[in-house]
Amino acid sequence: MLVDTASRNRSENLLVKLREALGGLEARLPHTKQSPGSLMTEWLLLGECGGGFELDCDVALRGVGNVAPKVRVSLKNLTDEDVVRHAQNGMTVTELGLVWRDRIAFVLTDELTFKRIRWLDTVLEESEGADDAQSKAYAEQIIMCSMLEIMLAELLEQLGGLTE
Repeated sequence: MLVDTASRNRSENLLVKLREALGGLEARLPHTKQSPGSLMTEWLLLGECGGGFELDCDVALRGVGNVAPKVRVSLKNLTDEDVVRHAQNGMTVTELGLVWRDRIAFVLTDELTFKRIRWLDTVLEESEGADDAQSKAYAEQIIMCSMLEIMLAELLEQLGGLTE
């Protein structure tokens, strides 16, 4: 189940309401074999991503220690030496801007949360043949859901799959 919020509290509130309404619902956060933070850090260090993913232009990193330093970089080439140096010096990526197959741009977090999802023109162009606004909107929803499902499956594959 996908919940349209990046807030853990709002997601949990929705699940509580669903459990109450349905008399129970087994739902838990997904856990992957490789952590999103380690995969994103690996991608930043390599300067490229696996699968159909590409680096976009935003990254947030966190260091270690009692007062962990944080660095946020926006609208910059993530392969630049001054950006990569943070990861080389032991910081871990907590958020990474990605583009999937020139169709979806988003920010992935180390908690496997998606932020700022943007559908790129190539996706919206696929619904151009619709006869009216209602048909176009319906076609866009079907295409977007399909693309999101494929993208999620590919991302989970990059993360080594789900753990039991």
